[in-house]
Amino acid sequence: MTPLQKCREAKRLTLELLSAQLNGTQGSSISSLYRLENKPSSSVNKNLSTALLDIFKNEGLTIEHLMSPELFTDFKINYTQDEQKFPDLTSDTNVMTEKEIIINATLEWFEHSNMAVTKFSEMLYEKLLIPGLVLPEPEKAEDYDKWVASRVRRVSRVIDGSSNFPIEWKNYWLACLPSELKMSVLSQMMSSFGYLLVPLPTNASLDIQDSRAKLDEISMQFAGVIGNSKPAMDGFYDSRDCKAELQLMQDKLGELLASVLREMTLIENNTGIQCKLNQIWANSPLNGKV
Repeated sequence: MTPLQKCREAKRLTLELLSAQLNGTQGSSISSLYRLENKPSSSVNKNLSTALLDIFKNEGLTIEHLMSPELFTDFKINYTQDEQKFPDLTSDTNVMTEKEIIINATLEWFEHSNMAVTKFSEMLYEKLLIPGLVLPEPEKAEDYDKWVASRVRRVSRVIDGSSNFPIEWKNYWLACLPSELKMSVLSQMMSSFGYLLVPLPTNASLDIQDSRAKLDEISMQFAGVIGNSKPAMDGFYDSRDCKAELQLMQDKLGELLASVLREMTLIENNTGIQCKLNQIWANSPLNGKV
């Protein structure tokens, strides 16, 4: 990998995000940036090199790295105290912020789908326009392209960390994510507060889908637990078990638990019937309500 490639990946920038951030600088098209990374030449546009050096100054990129990358095969990222490094996802003690959880999930989505920052910014702005959190489309046609470029640039800067994540954008951003990914993000966010995500069903009269029994999902998740229960096969959980296999089993059990609690809540909300344990606790003097 060339120094430019290493710097771009360190900031979790796709070529499209980098191109958007360069904002029309000559030579900043996706195809041009790809060539610069993979087939560098001895001549680099001055404006482009200045912009790239400014973006990657904290990573230690220099003009020499752009002009003669073959001389720097051992280039290492120069993280500084001011540089906000992305979290180490392999660390057992790592705790991500809500912003990191959301941005990492969004980047994963981009990487494994045909979604890109241009289309995503359009989806996001459609939702942000409703409560008036962003400027509306300009009335003049000649101003529209500038407005779109500004939209893409602003979202790109939030993703790459050069701009703060507006807290008022959070729910609208999450609403743009695919359903399964959104639930995964919400689950991680709730876990950081010490809670388990259990989506509350609404009254059956409001939405028939919310009152639908989901025993099929519980069955599939239970099958997932059994299919990943190798650590339990000898009848014990101890230091001889593989940590990765234990983690996977715990994750599957957590998903199963959330679904079971959701089903119990669904039954109670729509019929008023509680499980006997809840009934006993509701009438117990120990709960402080009797």
